[in-house]
Amino acid sequence: MIALAKRGAFVALDRVRGEAKGDEDRVKLILAFLDAGYLDHLLLASDTRKDYNKVARFADQLRGAGIKDETIQHILSGNARRFLAFVPKRAS
Repeated sequence: MIALAKRGAFVALDRVRGEAKGDEDRVKLILAFLDAGYLDHLLLASDTRKDYNKVARFADQLRGAGIKDETIQHILSGNARRFLAFVPKRAS
């Protein structure tokens, strides 16, 4: 993950479950990613049709791990907005 972020890529952590036991490794991975200084490159997602609150519950887990609300909002809103607004450079 960090190697990709170093190259400027967004890195998406998909399939968050919103379950404390099932996501503890993902929380540790995000803490390491943030500690390495790549806040601006992280995206979160969950493939689901039935439970749209998984990412919200996962955000609560991140808060419980000491991640500030501003950081979580940056990941969920700011990074997603920048990713979706991406315009590739034109070849010269």
